[in-house]
Amino acid sequence: MLRDAASPIRVRQAVVRVYASELDVLVDEMHRHRNVETGGDLFGLWSHGDVPTVFLASRPGEAAVRQRLSFQQDVQSHRATEQAVWQTFGVQCIGMWHSHHSIGLEVLSRGDLGRTMRYARRSNRSRFVDLLGFHRDHWHVRPFVYRDAGLGRTRATRLEVLPGISPLRAALDGSIASLKGPPVGPPLRLTVLPSEPQSPLLAPKEGKGDIDPASLKPLSGRGRGPWRAVHAVEQVIASVVPESLREQLQLDVVDDSTLALRLTKGQGRTLIAMFSFDGTLTLGAWQVVGASPVIGRPQPDDVSSSLQQAIAALESP
Repeated sequence: MLRDAASPIRVRQAVVRVYASELDVLVDEMHRHRNVETGGDLFGLWSHGDVPTVFLASRPGEAAVRQRLSFQQDVQSHRATEQAVWQTFGVQCIGMWHSHHSIGLEVLSRGDLGRTMRYARRSNRSRFVDLLGFHRDHWHVRPFVYRDAGLGRTRATRLEVLPGISPLRAALDGSIASLKGPPVGPPLRLTVLPSEPQSPLLAPKEGKGDIDPASLKPLSGRGRGPWRAVHAVEQVIASVVPESLREQLQLDVVDDSTLALRLTKGQGRTLIAMFSFDGTLTLGAWQVVGASPVIGRPQPDDVSSSLQQAIAALESP
């Protein structure tokens, strides 16, 4: 799991604000299609502090494709709805929502993050919100705010529910089919949950749409703070670290240009590797601690080979 070290950098938890009426739309739509993925768009505004507020959540267009492990929005419906709400209310699409129904995947998949990355790069939008719904006894929704959507990395995020009906939904006249409201009557049970940071490299696979993180190139001029360094390290991890070991991998942010990789093998041995990034990635030092400790002599100008040597030392008896 990618996480931010508690010291010296503290990362503020992101917040998504959404009206209760819009969550009712999500739950109603998911319940109608409880055995396949479904979804829609999120329309709203961003604050000066980068806090998004969702005023409207749409349903899928008529040409949307719902399948057990994937959802594709109706592009024409998306464009028409965004144009209508922009002209009427002055709000834009700030993200999307979709469901993982009961497949057991309660976080964004590698394919979900790849979809957002492609959209952000194509439309030149670095800010994006995802709401993910899933069923576990009843419906749950988990929010994700991206640190930089073009790099596919989300922040720890919580959901703040604004009571009542969105003022924009109250002003709708029913002419926009994709913005059909929730049914009359008591809403279905819903639990909102926070999320932890995610990155494309360490996200779980879902199937269709999954991306190869090693093929993703950094965007010049994009990303802030340590996230350029994170991207560079993840490129190396994707090409060197076997996928079977990645569940035990942890990447800690030390400062804006330094990261610590920890990889545990079994119960007794852990690899610790220190990376620096100043436009070029270097592996400054590594050691295996625990039983049969090893101190490595990395080659600063060959990060991949040095990390391969470190992993070989970790896996040797």
